Amino acid sequence: MKPFFSIILLLLLSACADKKEGHTLSSELQPLTFGLMPSFDGLPHLIAARYGVYDSLDIKVNFITYASATDRDAAFLSGKLDGMLTDYPCAALLQTKGVRLRLVMENDGCLSLITSKKYDVRNPEDLKGKNIAISCNTLIEYATDEVMKQARLTPGEANKPEINNIFLRLMMLENGQITASFLPGPATAIAVNDGHTVLLNTIQMGIHSAGTAFTEEAIKEKNEEIRRFITGYNLGVKYLQTYPRDKWGEILTQEFGLPETVAAQVDLPDYRPAMCPSSHDIKKAITWLKNKGAIPGNYQGENLVDTTFIPGQFKP
Repeated sequence: MKPFFSIILLLLLSACADKKEGHTLSSELQPLTFGLMPSFDGLPHLIAARYGVYDSLDIKVNFITYASATDRDAAFLSGKLDGMLTDYPCAALLQTKGVRLRLVMENDGCLSLITSKKYDVRNPEDLKGKNIAISCNTLIEYATDEVMKQARLTPGEANKPEINNIFLRLMMLENGQITASFLPGPATAIAVNDGHTVLLNTIQMGIHSAGTAFTEEAIKEKNEEIRRFITGYNLGVKYLQTYPRDKWGEILTQEFGLPETVAAQVDLPDYRPAMCPSSHDIKKAITWLKNKGAIPGNYQGENLVDTTFIPGQFKP
C-alpha cells in the first residue's frame, strides 16, 4: 500500500460526496491534456500523477512539457491542450487576440534573475548596457522591466534579446553570451550549481503572476474533470507538505533533470492549496501590457478569470 493512500482515502470520501449526477462512472469522464513548463509550479501535479492520485480520482491526465512559452501557446492555439500552466500577461494577451480561455487558479512558483559568472554584476544597477535575455510579453519580460525600473534604468539602457527557449537561455548564460536572465526553479538550480549568481527573485519583488488556464470549451465540456484535476493538485500539495524529500525527491531528477546532489538541496516554493487568481496581480500585469502597447487600452480582463472552481472575490 502506498504511503499516501490513507490521505487519498480520507479526502476522496468528501470529494465523492460532492459528485454531480451523471459523473459517477469513470467511463463518462474524458482525459485532460495539460501543458507544463520546466518549472516547479507543476510539481504537485507530477506528484499526484506519480502516486496514483489521478487514478484514484478516476481521471486520466496527459502532461506535455514545453521548453518555451511560444511552443506551449502554439499547442494551446492548435487545440492540442485543454489547459496549461501559464502566466497572467500571456493569458491576457491571448484573450485580447480572441483566444477563448479562462484562468481558474493561481500557481506557486518563482523566477530568479541569474547573472553569469563571466560578468561582474552585483546589483541591478550593474545591468546597465548588458544583455538580459527575455521571452516577450511573458512573466519573464514583465519581471525584467520591473527590475530595470527598480534600478532606475530606462528601456534603452539594457538590451533585451528575445530567447524563448529556457534551456537555450541557460546555455547562453553559461557561455557568457548573455549577462542575465530570469529562469524558473530547475534551471536556476542548475545555474547556481555551475557557479552563477541569483541576484533576486520574483517572490522578493512581490510578483505573483503564474496561473492555470483552460479553454472555455474544456470548462464547458470537461467541468467535472477540471474539478478533479484541481483536487488532485491539492492532494499533491498535501503530499509535499506531509512527506520528507527522500520519499519523492527522485521526481526532481527524473522530471527536471537535476543531479541528485542538487535535487536534495534545491529550494522549492511554499506550496498552497489551489486558490483564486488575485485581481490585484492581474491588474498589474494588464497595466504593464497596456503601457508597452501590447494590448488595447480599453481591455480590463473582465472575463479572464473563472471563479466557479475556486470561489474568490475577483473583480476586474
